[in-house]
Amino acid sequence: MTKAKYLQDTNVLAFLKWLRERQKPNGFVHEYYDGYARKNWKCASLHEAFKKYHWKGRDYAETSGTLANYSDRLIDAFTRRDLGELSTVWTEIYAWGGLGIFPFFQNYLNIHTAEDRYRELKALLAWWDDPSLNYQNDAGLKIDSALTKVYSLFLKNFVIYDGRVGAAMGLLVRRFFEDNPSLFHEKNWSEGHALYFAYGDGQRDKKGRLLNQSRDPSDEHGGISFSRLKNDWCRMQMNVKTSWIVDSVVGDKDSPFYKMADGHRAFEAALFMIGYDLGGPGHGIPSANSTPRQTPPLPPEKSLVTENGNSKPWKDEKFAARCNENYQRMGCTQSEAISRSCEEIGFSFNKMPVMFSASAGRGFREWRNKNWI
Repeated sequence: MTKAKYLQDTNVLAFLKWLRERQKPNGFVHEYYDGYARKNWKCASLHEAFKKYHWKGRDYAETSGTLANYSDRLIDAFTRRDLGELSTVWTEIYAWGGLGIFPFFQNYLNIHTAEDRYRELKALLAWWDDPSLNYQNDAGLKIDSALTKVYSLFLKNFVIYDGRVGAAMGLLVRRFFEDNPSLFHEKNWSEGHALYFAYGDGQRDKKGRLLNQSRDPSDEHGGISFSRLKNDWCRMQMNVKTSWIVDSVVGDKDSPFYKMADGHRAFEAALFMIGYDLGGPGHGIPSANSTPRQTPPLPPEKSLVTENGNSKPWKDEKFAARCNENYQRMGCTQSEAISRSCEEIGFSFNKMPVMFSASAGRGFREWRNKNWI
């Protein structure tokens, strides 16, 4: 199925019409407790969701500037076939997305050479010139939560499709069918449906348990269910379908995103914010009297930056204090707080081992002792 055929699908046409109304004031109300910002978050439209965007303590303007820089460098490195710069910016994109610290993505960077990545982008570009949902993927293109970010910065109008965006798309589709029940036919509902979008789970603690966020947009009672994301070609299809839908909505002259130079990225930001927490299957909007979930603060007896596995802070009290401050202010994971702190003092978090503790390595301590003021 090509883009033209997809956008003419009966369900897709109705969904696009419905989405245009959701951009207007009071067109789409959603709220949750934001563990990153440590406060309630609420929007009354898709456009307001974009305006309330934040990531790692940065607003949309700062984030979009960072992504524009990555995009320019990535495309330039590919055009000039500068494999060294291609690897550098690729790794920086992973770090920006908070993914560079995970062994899976570190292994990808270690196993795949710069030449591999260049060939992958070349195959991706050739396919994107005339994409089809039933493409056989003979080139062996891959997709996951890291690569979707790289692809989005390399291709025009290809949005980032991660767990949060997938959750938001699922919620929008569920609300659409709730408003238009005559269009939903349970017997036709499957992964191959034009409006089927998988979601990704929220954050987990060190024991692998899900934290506060609920990102499953399913409504089992209504027959609308969604599955978790898998890194397969179906995920790429969902990424493409989302990109086509966003492109159609943003291309409407009545859309508040239309006159924006980066309207696609802004709409993607709205989806990203909505998908942080859906409130659980079948709930979506917490009641006005509900008590927001609180993200527990860092216990004072357990310093964020420890040495030898005990509560003794690192000798570098300033760095430890900065990490703790970012942890509290951003409401993020400890690794993200450390990563942000490293960025602020000009140190590349990517060069650090996965676990940040006494085993983080002699190299970092030597750098710290020489460079920290």
